[in-house]
Amino acid sequence: MMEESAFTHIPMPHAPEEKIRAALKPSVCAERGGVFFCCEPGRGESDPLKKFLRRWPRLYEFLLCITTTIFFYGVSAEQALRRAFPDAEDRRRKTILNLGSGTSGFDDCVINADIAPFPGVAVVADAADLPFRDNSIDMILSESMLEHIPRPETAIGEMRRVLKRDGYLYIEMPFMFPFHSSPNDYTRFTLAGLRERLPDFAELSSGARAGPITALAVQEAYILALLCSFGWRRLYQPLTHLFFVLLFPLKLLDQIFRLFPSLNHEAANHIYFFARKT
Repeated sequence: MMEESAFTHIPMPHAPEEKIRAALKPSVCAERGGVFFCCEPGRGESDPLKKFLRRWPRLYEFLLCITTTIFFYGVSAEQALRRAFPDAEDRRRKTILNLGSGTSGFDDCVINADIAPFPGVAVVADAADLPFRDNSIDMILSESMLEHIPRPETAIGEMRRVLKRDGYLYIEMPFMFPFHSSPNDYTRFTLAGLRERLPDFAELSSGARAGPITALAVQEAYILALLCSFGWRRLYQPLTHLFFVLLFPLKLLDQIFRLFPSLNHEAANHIYFFARKT
């Protein structure tokens, strides 16, 4: 069954400038072309194919959907956002941060922040040194970001610092997933590892976002690409994406593991953690 948010998670306009200014620390960012630069921009995407496709964010998100997220389950970032703030007008009054947004977005009530100035990014910032004031953010959404941070513990501490008391935190990250540089890849956490690092958060929901069959299909894609490219990286990366497309029907079998929600995270491709700061 497809998640209700499978293709609603697409780039949207920037959050209102006054909301961004109200959350930022004074005098730490320079505004250029409607974007707040709060650190030296990072290298962004290192995969040449992904880098090329990111020029057309809607196309990139569509291809990402049909090859990666179409058969995800559990609670998505968008569902967590709407569970935290069911009323649309209430959401617009909140300060919500999409941290490590890439080219993805939700709507113009959410501030997109990333280390690279991708289309749709409103704040260029380092997740390990956020430019936002203490207790200034009502909710943080973080999808597939923590594994790309050299100091994930520091980034988690920054999330805790900027979140208001009773603010919401949603983290999604790969678990059983091969190395993927964007521009680099540093770490994995189990659910137990996330809970250990966030003891002052009341857990609302957690589990697998992509199950064991997806983990198997992804591993097969990497193995086949490695064999067929003979170790040549310029061929290896595009072949990986090709095999993602060819093998994605296998992910349908992952729906079986929805029957075992208490265990499927132990062999999951992706996990998620949704909690409230206490």
